[in-house]
Formats: sequence, structure tokens, C-alpha cells
Amino acid sequence: MLGFVCSCTSCTLPSAEQAASDRRRQDLTQLWDTVPHFPPSQTAARLNAIARAIRLMKEEGYDADEDEFTNDAAVICAFHSDWESAVYWGIRTYESRVAEFGADSRRAMDEEVLRFLLEPQKHQMAGRGTRKMFKTRV
Repeated sequence: MLGFVCSCTSCTLPSAEQAASDRRRQDLTQLWDTVPHFPPSQTAARLNAIARAIRLMKEEGYDADEDEFTNDAAVICAFHSDWESAVYWGIRTYESRVAEFGADSRRAMDEEVLRFLLEPQKHQMAGRGTRKMFKTRV
């Protein structure tokens, strides 16, 4: 159709594995599109969707952009005064940014991320929602 034969990792998988990879990438695209639109009443479901997206990314060997999901999770947890979870997701954000951009990058040294590591209670969204504790982890 396009006049070339693709030899990327996804296209050279055996048929069954290629179909599974296609499903994971479709699921990931759907999660990427829907996670930001969960209503405030569904924060646990939103965190579960974030964790699922990260698992799918790992299965696909795709680590870029993980920080977009983990940072969102950290904010959700801080909003609901779940400090332990906010720190957990803040650490995940920091680690993914170090892996992708380097330890001395502006992304890794972002003030918001460092605040989650040191004092999540001081984040601008901290404690504004009903107190909830989350067990969602990756």
C-alpha cells in the first residue's frame, strides 16, 4: 500500500504477538484519551486506569510519557490528602523523568515533582478534596 515493508519491532512480531501488541496499543490510546476526562467522583477508577496504562506501556517496552500518567496520579492523591500515595506517585514521576530526560534535566528537577517527594501537603491542590486513601500501585 505505501510501497515499503516495515521492519520495526511491532511489525516483525509473529502474528499472534502482533495482534496482542495492536490490542495493547489501542487500549493505551483509549486510556490516554479518557483518563483526563474522568469525573471527580471516579478518582479510584481514574487511578486504576493510570496504573493499567503504565502496565500496558511496560508490556510494549514504551517508557516515554509515563510521567504524564504518574504526575496526574500524584495530584489526585494529594488532592484527597493521601500523602503516602502522593509521594509514591511523585517518586514514580521523578524516576521516569530521570530515565527519559536525565537526572539534571529541567523535567526531573521540576518544582512540582520535587514537592511531591518532599512535602506533598504543600502542593497547590493538596487537601482540597474529600479525604480518600488509595492502594493503587504499579
